[in-house]
Amino acid sequence: MTALDPATGGVIWTQALRSTGTASPTVYGDLVYMVAGSQEAWALDTKTGRIEWRLAATPDVNNVLGGPAPAVSDKYAVFAFGSGEVQGAFRKGGLRMWDAQIAGRRDGLAQSSVSDITGDPVIYGDRVYVANHSGRMAA
Repeated sequence: MTALDPATGGVIWTQALRSTGTASPTVYGDLVYMVAGSQEAWALDTKTGRIEWRLAATPDVNNVLGGPAPAVSDKYAVFAFGSGEVQGAFRKGGLRMWDAQIAGRRDGLAQSSVSDITGDPVIYGDRVYVANHSGRMAA
């Protein structure tokens, strides 16, 4: 992960992670939230790139390239992974609050049976909405 100065394009900081970043990062306050590889979520300091915390998910070897950006609210960060797992954590400290599996496909005709979460999770009020590549959606 590399942070660039928007005015000059110069490198502000670089942080080596264990895997390639596969999704767009989300910046909220003083942290950058991102998923790297299929099974790790990271929170990095926006000024220094220092790792503040990380979460691990269930590994999966067959993933759609490019994943969803984390959803972040004042209190929570929600990460979706290639295995179909979704995790919610406290935004500041990274303490995992819950995790869920979005498995299967929607009823009726589905064009695929890929269980990867490919759309960005959405936090609205006190609910999180998330869907997988096969059309299964949960709140």
